Amino acid sequence: MQIMIIEDDAWIADLIKQITVKIRPQAKVSWHECVSAARAAWQAAPCDLIISDWNLPGECGISLLEEIRKQGSAVPIMVVTGRSDRESVMQVRRLRINAFISKPFKVPKLIEQLEQLLPLDDGVALTEVSPAQDFISHLQQLAPSELNLPLLDASQELLERYLRGEQLDLRQLIAQFQQDSALCARLIAVANSPLYNLRGAPCTSLYEALQLLGVNASLNLVLALSLKRACQLRSGTLRLYAQEHQDESERLCEHVRQLALQMKLQPGPYQSAALLHRIGELCVLQQAQGWEDLGHSLSDNQVLAATDKFGRDFAHALKVNWHLPMALREMIGAIYALPPANLKRDLILMRLAAVELSAEPEGANRLRHLLGLPDVEPVLATVADAPAEPAPK
Repeated sequence: MQIMIIEDDAWIADLIKQITVKIRPQAKVSWHECVSAARAAWQAAPCDLIISDWNLPGECGISLLEEIRKQGSAVPIMVVTGRSDRESVMQVRRLRINAFISKPFKVPKLIEQLEQLLPLDDGVALTEVSPAQDFISHLQQLAPSELNLPLLDASQELLERYLRGEQLDLRQLIAQFQQDSALCARLIAVANSPLYNLRGAPCTSLYEALQLLGVNASLNLVLALSLKRACQLRSGTLRLYAQEHQDESERLCEHVRQLALQMKLQPGPYQSAALLHRIGELCVLQQAQGWEDLGHSLSDNQVLAATDKFGRDFAHALKVNWHLPMALREMIGAIYALPPANLKRDLILMRLAAVELSAEPEGANRLRHLLGLPDVEPVLATVADAPAEPAPK
């Protein structure tokens, strides 16, 4: 079964693709962001369903659909577009459109339409077999586009409830977004893309991203992650490792929030940087789950060695591939070390928070001086504080 998506918004195309593969696992989905590429693909091999946007860069999406119908093809066509006026609907009726979905669309409605248009799969999809190699070699061959982050269990559960059509509490949704590195990174990345960030100013916090995108659009944009099997950690050991990184991120989030409030700064960007500072390690865990899904086994030592070797490189690749703003990248980097001769307040604050939470907070007061914050006196153990000796039996 061949499905063609024609959509210039990569994030929406990814969501439609994940929904399609979820309900028809054997489907082969191709994505084209302009009509010329889609036309070439159609001429090379007609497909079983076309899902097309209307407004596309260059040539209008409807023009290709007109050509296909003139050729006598009865292929099912779904139009997904921001145009919902009566005139537009009437304009495409003559093309015998099988489904017309207005953006921003409701995912359950899209699923319902796809279920009706797609034939049922015959048999069970075959599992991809990986060539014999070790895990480190596998990681070395990955392209940046193949990297992603695992979702938290709570996020997965929440998004699955939304897919089932349940009404979700807005405060609960936003609270979960603020705890999940994968959701936070995706929304900030989308909010900085040219299709969404029309103002041009960099978006450096989850709060800004939610304001820019809106809650409904944000939900649609993160749903693709919940549909990707690769974004779900099923191994108990990998989930424990992920929870350790998550706990560390949450501790840092809370500390940077307190420091920002002391300095009368908006804490949002600092919290987002803190939440994303372990994305390299989480990415390795996501790849480890995929490796195990292919039938390989991994020891704890292998997972830890891969994390040490690739954590930093994967983090850099993700930040670049997602076009995260440089200001946010610098704040994440400052958690580990300050650039030479740095006097940027934001970076000093991030470094201070990391130092104060470390086992050896040496130099914290020097950083506090740079920020104009008071020293923190060391806590000295006293006889009164010492635990009492156990009474002899």
